[in-house]
Amino acid sequence: MVKRIKRNQDNLVGGFIQSEANLSQDGDCFVYGNAQVYGDAVVSENAQVYGNAQVYGDTSISLGNLNSAPIYVQGVKHTITVYNSHIYIGCEHHTLEYWRKNIKKIGQKYGYTDAEIKLVILAIKFALKALKERK
Repeated sequence: MVKRIKRNQDNLVGGFIQSEANLSQDGDCFVYGNAQVYGDAVVSENAQVYGNAQVYGDTSISLGNLNSAPIYVQGVKHTITVYNSHIYIGCEHHTLEYWRKNIKKIGQKYGYTDAEIKLVILAIKFALKALKERK
C-alpha cells in the first residue's frame, strides 16, 4: 500500500511511496504528482520522479550532482528533459545514442504519429544545442 508524501522543508505535497526506504533523505530527490515508488525501488541523490510514473521492483533511480540545470522542452506529447548525455521523454530514460537509434520505435510504442516523432527529434536537437551553448 502506498501513501502520499509531503516534503518537510516546504510542505510540498508529492507523489506516493510505500515506505520511507523508497525515498532517500539525501540530495534533492523527490516524487511528484501521481508518481508511485514501491517495492524495493529507491529514488536518491537529485533524481525526480513525476507524472504517472511507477517505479518498482529492484530499481534504483539517481541523478548525481547537477552542476547545471537540465533543459526541459514542453509542447510535445510528453515533456522532454535533456541532462548531459541522457534524455528523458515521459517515463522513458535513455542515452542520446539509444534515442538516436530507437526514437521511431519508441514513438510508435506510445502512439506518436510520424509528425509527432519528427517534432520530438527537432525538440531534442534544439535542447542539445541549447545545452552545448550554455557550457
